[in-house]
Amino acid sequence: MVPLLSASRPRGKLAVTCPNVFTLHFITNLLLAHQTLISCNQFSNKQKPIFLCTLIPPNHPFVFHFLFSENQKPARFIFFTVKAKYKRKRIMASRTVAKDIITLRGSAAIVSEFFGYAANSILYNRAVYPEESFVKVKKYGLPMLLTQDEGVRSFISNLNAQLSEWLEAGKLQRVVLVIMSKATNEVLERWNFSIETDGEVVEKGVSREKSDKEIMREIQAIMRQIASSITYLPCLDESCVFDVLAYTDKDVAVPFTWIESDPKLIANPQMVKLHSFDTKIHKVDTLVSYKNDEWDEQ
Repeated sequence: MVPLLSASRPRGKLAVTCPNVFTLHFITNLLLAHQTLISCNQFSNKQKPIFLCTLIPPNHPFVFHFLFSENQKPARFIFFTVKAKYKRKRIMASRTVAKDIITLRGSAAIVSEFFGYAANSILYNRAVYPEESFVKVKKYGLPMLLTQDEGVRSFISNLNAQLSEWLEAGKLQRVVLVIMSKATNEVLERWNFSIETDGEVVEKGVSREKSDKEIMREIQAIMRQIASSITYLPCLDESCVFDVLAYTDKDVAVPFTWIESDPKLIANPQMVKLHSFDTKIHKVDTLVSYKNDEWDEQ
């Protein structure tokens, strides 16, 4: 007995064949269940419509192929109806717009999350914590390393939450990760992240547009520079500790888990400017300054 409907998925494609035009409505509903839009012309009783529908991952374009056959012989033609083209463009346009919208809260989440991953990468690449205390994960399309030290994880988690709150309020100006000598507390490196906030977004609650992919590419460039820091920064030959400084507006109350601090500056530092990224609401410029031992010896 020949089944009414047969479906297979060779190489990611769903191939559906209906024996006659009267099963078209059933097949259409089936394909719609796969979140696929169907649009086709009327078929004569002699025609045997064959649908080839490309199944694709989310956020990817989709296309439809309409093939017709006469007398059980497939015709070698592909048809795109005007209606199908129009609906495809309309759906893809709406998806693109939704994807590109950046809100203040969304931007704050992106930036605070970036700080967390950047801090982990700095602590790993500058050997502040042992290599074996990190695990590899994938983020921003790159292999990233996250610490498994419970104290550091808790610190960074609380840091991200506080930074996100300040970012959303438009009160955060700069974040600095400081690496110091454990023995003497001498400042050896300052990883400086300066933040510019779109005041109109904070005041009026408007949104901005920028694609996730573009933001990710900009963050990737910074993460690659941090990962290659051993090529342009001097080796840290002693045990080190780190601290984080936050520069906020003067009217911000100091949270009870934070204390007021000196800026922990470096005398006569060398500086390396890194890439920046911009969500269209928050722009982050990155700079690392470090102690120049050769200059001190002179």
